[in-house]
Amino acid sequence: MDIEIIKRNYNQYLGGIFEDVGIQFINNNRKKLFNFTKIGRWWHKDKEIDIVALNHITNEVLFIECKWQELTQKKAKKVLFELKKKSAFVQWNNDIRKEYYGIIGKKNRNKERITRHGLFCV
Repeated sequence: MDIEIIKRNYNQYLGGIFEDVGIQFINNNRKKLFNFTKIGRWWHKDKEIDIVALNHITNEVLFIECKWQELTQKKAKKVLFELKKKSAFVQWNNDIRKEYYGIIGKKNRNKERITRHGLFCV
């Protein structure tokens, strides 16, 4: 295999691995979040959410985007805005669910400011 091909696609490859690590992280920290009953990826047509965790009993749902990049507060706000738009397409208890949002990033600048707004940030 040509090393240049690997170099060109390395970040894309790591992005998928990073999402898997994100799911493991959420699974390992479920007691700190909420006791979800199901976790996985969600997609519909051209929309995708990296991690969706939900609890069928309490109607809680956590939407998370994983970003293999450094996130400034401005980028994090944009990711959150897009995540909220996409979450509206998830057809699950829409009228009664309690929604939480989060970002798992390679590096998150100003994480304290981001979490002050109720956003789960790792």
